[in-house]
Amino acid sequence: MKKQISKITLLVLLSIGAIAQEKQSKPAQKVSITFKNNSLLPRKYTFVTYWTKDRHNNATEGVVLAPYATKTITDVVGTELFLANSTQINTVMSGKKIEDKAFWVFKSEDNGKTINLRND
Repeated sequence: MKKQISKITLLVLLSIGAIAQEKQSKPAQKVSITFKNNSLLPRKYTFVTYWTKDRHNNATEGVVLAPYATKTITDVVGTELFLANSTQINTVMSGKKIEDKAFWVFKSEDNGKTINLRND
């Protein structure tokens, strides 16, 4: 009887371990989106991305894009991208989170899209 219980316990533990391993090894889906300076003038953009819902992990990159130049960003689905103004840059640099609405949220169907950075 004890042998059967031991075998069942071992089988259950192995099953739980296999399920946990499968969940850990599944990488998050990545998406590549190209952002285009659709202006006749060169423009400076500061991209701030948050890739977790709680906005604790971020990356900040400032670039000057020539007219009609592009910047491709590859990140995980759910990443929030902000075109940060000086106030938002100061917020991020002080260790706080941007609480405004994101310019773009990465979705799986966005993979390969080109997004214009200016509306005018």
